[in-house]
Amino acid sequence: MSLQKILPLLLVLACLAVRPSFAAEDAPAIPALSPLEGSRLLAAVGYDPATKTLAVVFRNSIDVFLYDNVPQEAFDGLMAAESRGKRFVHDIKPNYAGRAVPGGATNAPWRTPAGGESAP
Repeated sequence: MSLQKILPLLLVLACLAVRPSFAAEDAPAIPALSPLEGSRLLAAVGYDPATKTLAVVFRNSIDVFLYDNVPQEAFDGLMAAESRGKRFVHDIKPNYAGRAVPGGATNAPWRTPAGGESAP
């Protein structure tokens, strides 16, 4: 298997390595998430310009990963990139502190169960 094929999986596993748990009252605010089409790595993203927080959901995950102090220009570059996954891996992940919100995208309305059927 080539490195290009396993890189997205390795990235997700690395992100899952540290998974803090939050009490309901301590759970961080998650920016509104929008689904991404055409990315093999990223399922959805959200951005709050007031707090400069980038929210990312990876394919095959229900966790939301929050990245702090991400400038608007970095988010705009991510959204405009031909390959959003590569832009994330090269520009966001190594440069901004991230933390996981376990299960943060469990009830996202755009999520569909395996098989492609709409969620109830």
